[in-house]
Amino acid sequence: MDKQSKQDLENRQLIVGALCGTLPDYPLQNTFYGLPLCLSPEEVDLLLSLNVATVKNTKSAPNVPKRNDVFRYFWSLKYHITSGYKFGGDYLLYPGDPMCFHSQFIVSVKTEEEAISPKEIVLMGRLATNVKKMFLLAGPSQDGTKNEMMTYSVEWAGF
Repeated sequence: MDKQSKQDLENRQLIVGALCGTLPDYPLQNTFYGLPLCLSPEEVDLLLSLNVATVKNTKSAPNVPKRNDVFRYFWSLKYHITSGYKFGGDYLLYPGDPMCFHSQFIVSVKTEEEAISPKEIVLMGRLATNVKKMFLLAGPSQDGTKNEMMTYSVEWAGF
């Protein structure tokens, strides 16, 4: 992928991806084939649904509907989304380009049926506070009439 395509993807579609670097056996890979960009399954699913990308390799990633729904929800709110695994969540949300902005939220995808212990809630709040973020629990609502996104924030108030 060339630099301009990467910038267009980020500016027009709010898809950040992760630049992966070259393979050790192919040091001139970037020169001949462009920047290697790794996309999450949710980013690929979104790009395919928008007809912005096509798949050349038929090897597919597992489809996880609730994760895709949460990803699309925050994408529709114009957040730039990256992986949140380093911070104990599924996603990090940025109000703009991640190179220019600090992420505001750590998002963990949950369903209404999943139990969360009080200890986990305290851990989420403390972790988010220590890295100057708010922890969000998000997942599709199962209210029976229509699918809505449920989000709950965990914030450590301190004393």
